[in-house]
Amino acid sequence: MRSRLSAIAEAVATNYTGYRVHDAASPIVVDTRVAIVGERPRPFAAPRIIARIDGENPFPSAPLHQAVQVLETALNYGIAFLNLDTLILHASVVERGGRALVLPGTSGSGKSTLAAALELRGWRLLSDEMAVIRASDGAVLPIVRPISLKNEAIDALARFDPGAAIGRRHEGTSKGIIAYCRPTAESISRGRETAHPAWLVFPRFRRGAEPALAPLDRTTAFGRGLGHGVNYRRLGAAGFNTLADLVEACPAYDLMFRALDEAVACIESLTTTG
Repeated sequence: MRSRLSAIAEAVATNYTGYRVHDAASPIVVDTRVAIVGERPRPFAAPRIIARIDGENPFPSAPLHQAVQVLETALNYGIAFLNLDTLILHASVVERGGRALVLPGTSGSGKSTLAAALELRGWRLLSDEMAVIRASDGAVLPIVRPISLKNEAIDALARFDPGAAIGRRHEGTSKGIIAYCRPTAESISRGRETAHPAWLVFPRFRRGAEPALAPLDRTTAFGRGLGHGVNYRRLGAAGFNTLADLVEACPAYDLMFRALDEAVACIESLTTTG
């Protein structure tokens, strides 16, 4: 990843504190190359930025103040479209005791905020945006990156745990206000450890709703998981089999919640009984 933008340097320094820095003199295998560059489309026009991924520009340019969001989106894109033998679900993943909890959900479902809350209560973060599941054995590969929080979720996590390492707020993005929560030191240091899924929970934040954890049959769980597949169709039969194995191996639940402490209590009751 390369950029000369000070906003990118600031974001990396803040959100990626504690990560191992690669020695430039040592050999490294590069999967994808991401460059965040500035451009000025017309004289005297406001500067804009664009992401170049392996030399191509998959996204339109964005205002300079959206630099951090563009960086994280570009990194997600680079991972999602790698030609790997993995099924990718739009989901957060945390682990405890060697067993992973997969939390598929759309933007606004609360999956990222819930994953951050669980991490702050002793779980290990594997991924915020994408569950990368290896087709050969069903293991989840870790992608330990800062957790994206949006709008009301930022204050909700700060109230849940004032010690959460939440970075600067970025206003006026395409998703409103965004801030990133840095993973814990344990999650970062164990960033190469895989885990096998043990639970599949579909979280849904709903203001004013009573907290409820309801079991899902396998057919419903498969359909829900299919809706969150990032590269399911591209994998063909391997995608079907990997998702089917996931649903077969994990009891699935629908989780409705209105507050993080209630959601964490539901998850804890689930994992301690099975």
